[in-house]
Amino acid sequence: MESGEPRHLHAIALRTVKYNDRHNILWLYTLEMGRVNVLVPAGSGRASSVTRSLTQPLCLLQLVARQGRGGLMKAAEMRPDGVFHSLRCDPAKIAVSLFIAEFLSVVLTEGESDSRLYSFIVQTVRTLDGSTHSIANFHLAFLLGLAAPLGIAPDMISYRPGRIFDMVDATFRDSVPLHTPHWLSVAEGEALVLLSRMTVCNCHRFAFSRSQRGDTLDRLLQYYTLHYRSLNNLRTLPVLHALYD
Repeated sequence: MESGEPRHLHAIALRTVKYNDRHNILWLYTLEMGRVNVLVPAGSGRASSVTRSLTQPLCLLQLVARQGRGGLMKAAEMRPDGVFHSLRCDPAKIAVSLFIAEFLSVVLTEGESDSRLYSFIVQTVRTLDGSTHSIANFHLAFLLGLAAPLGIAPDMISYRPGRIFDMVDATFRDSVPLHTPHWLSVAEGEALVLLSRMTVCNCHRFAFSRSQRGDTLDRLLQYYTLHYRSLNNLRTLPVLHALYD
């Protein structure tokens, strides 16, 4: 039985997890409530088929949800919040979108809403869908851009030529910190300054070799792991390495 006032939500689909024979649990990041989990129909009927098409990773949707028994909300009246043009038919874009969705599923825990974060993710999704350029660097640009709304962006103001970058304190400094090996060399720090100019809109203008791209991704994941949790077991990571490393 459902209870409580209905909530009208703007949401980004992250992941669907099996709950029972009748329902799945859909992980969402919403503009109004932040990260939430809702029950959606499962099975082989028409309703569940429509739901699957609306809730693939990174789909943008609007829905009404009510609080139900057991602490889970139940979704209803779901509809797409915009139409994708290439995100579901381009293999490279599918791979990148699955990586982004899985990464967000790990990093974004249940908590308060953040309009800046929500807007960044929506812009990322729509830019990826509409891009007609190479997206080989898109996942790097996403990770770089996400750091700011998450509150862990490197302090670029502290940069001076010859300084190393302390990955734990997220600042440039003159000497190597005690918490080795979590720091970037002078050359790597200079590369970080260059990378800080990359966005999801201009990432196609940056030239990297496959090894440079792979090293950059590893360093970014190391940085996020220091500030959040281990990201070494992302299931989509080997696909990205195969495509772009």
